[in-house]
Amino acid sequence: MDTLLTAATFGTFLDNLKEGVIILATDGAVLYANQTAEQVFALHQPISHWQALFQHTESTDAWSHWKQLLSPPHQTSLQTATRTLDVQALPLVWQGQPLIQLI
Repeated sequence: MDTLLTAATFGTFLDNLKEGVIILATDGAVLYANQTAEQVFALHQPISHWQALFQHTESTDAWSHWKQLLSPPHQTSLQTATRTLDVQALPLVWQGQPLIQLI
C-alpha cells in the first residue's frame, strides 16, 4: 500500500474536515484555506495574505493581537464584526518547509 501523502490527497483530506483550516507560510502568506474556513471567515474571494484576512473580517481586535498567531504555538479568541472565533496556531512542516496551521 502506498503511504505517500501527495498535495492533492492532503488537500482533499483538509477539505473534508468539519473544522476550518488555514495553512500559512511563516511570513503570513495564505497557502490554503479549506471550505469550512472560507465559510467561517466569509471569504468570497481568495485571500493571499493573513493581514488581508484580518481586514476582511472587520475585526474589532488590533492587528497585533492577530499577528501573535504567526508565532505558533498560540491560541486565542478573535472578535470579528459578527462572531468570536477561537483560533489555534500550530507549527507544521510540509515537505521540509516550516508552515503554520490555523484551526
